[in-house]
Amino acid sequence: MSTLIADSGGATLTVEKRSVRIKLGKRSYNVRTALEPEQLDRIVALLHRVIEESGNNRDQEELLVLTSLRLAFFLDDIASKLESLIGEGRNRV
Repeated sequence: MSTLIADSGGATLTVEKRSVRIKLGKRSYNVRTALEPEQLDRIVALLHRVIEESGNNRDQEELLVLTSLRLAFFLDDIASKLESLIGEGRNRV
């Protein structure tokens, strides 16, 4: 299966998806992805680190909710820091 991706200029790119099996917590999931293997490996490694921080003794649903919350916090924190850096850069110009 392939997916069409359009960029802001209107050009399209066809990306082939492949099936992968990812183990998160106590379960494995079949996922279709167009990510490059190296990128997928980095993302799965990040998920594993966050899951380990949450503790593997939790049930699967709680583990995935806590992992989602931690990742959302990290993204919010990074976005705030980027906005601050962009603001500092504008003030220097």
